[in-house]
Amino acid sequence: MRATRLRLRPEHLSVLDGRTLNVAAVLSEAPPAGPAAVEFASGDRRTRAAARMSLTADGRARIEATVRLRAGETENPSEPAERLPEVVLAAGRWSIRLLLSGDGRTRRLALAAPTDSARSGPYDGARFAVVRTLSGAAAISAAPPRPAANVGSIVLRPHRAQVRGELLNAGAPDTIVAEMALRGGRTVHPIRPLLAPGPHGSGFTVELPLAAMAASSPCIGADLHWELRFRTGTGKILPVRRADVAPHVLRTALPAQTVRPENGPPVLLRPYYADAATLIVVLTALPPGA
Repeated sequence: MRATRLRLRPEHLSVLDGRTLNVAAVLSEAPPAGPAAVEFASGDRRTRAAARMSLTADGRARIEATVRLRAGETENPSEPAERLPEVVLAAGRWSIRLLLSGDGRTRRLALAAPTDSARSGPYDGARFAVVRTLSGAAAISAAPPRPAANVGSIVLRPHRAQVRGELLNAGAPDTIVAEMALRGGRTVHPIRPLLAPGPHGSGFTVELPLAAMAASSPCIGADLHWELRFRTGTGKILPVRRADVAPHVLRTALPAQTVRPENGPPVLLRPYYADAATLIVVLTALPPGA
């Protein structure tokens, strides 16, 4: 088997939604006799994903692929590319080539690359971006996911308030505590989250300490802004992200609701997301009987 390397300018090459690579390129020749694939290479490591072939109006071959990317330890594939549901890339830079088979030979076509800004994946926070090497060829830059807390929902009930979500890549979740920290002050109320297995990490439920938060209010009717934080056993604060919002949506208000905790005064809660999806809860202490 003989391999030759050429350079090809793709029609399209980008990472969408933080983890889906889209490739489209037209060859200057008829389709190869064998299958096509997208190959990722870093040092002596190789992995690949299947590509689709079709004919253009003038008889040339169009190669297209949609590849799901996942951060992890890369293993050389032992089965055909079309059976691989996704590509696992270890941290680092991976060259991208089209792999064409036929007539007893294999050709690898390097792709010329536009630059593409890195985006975090919507679930695990892994970062993949199309980058340009010094030679002008395309490569994928893969960065592992960072520890984080994804907020999935805020549940306001007549007598309680909860925040639910997942801890991702956080090591030992049972060493993590949640806390409500008063913005602009030093008051912090630690909370032990309830943990359960989640689809991507460790699911959590945080019960907000409404009575303690209300007790910090200087007077009835004052608005206090509390920030939800998660702290590891080593004291590191995890970034809190909203799981269902695009990164460019910086501030999203949620409906306000009056909650009457059993062991404290009634409060008005107005949650909102700010500062790139940080969860803030505005608490206003109400007079008894409100």
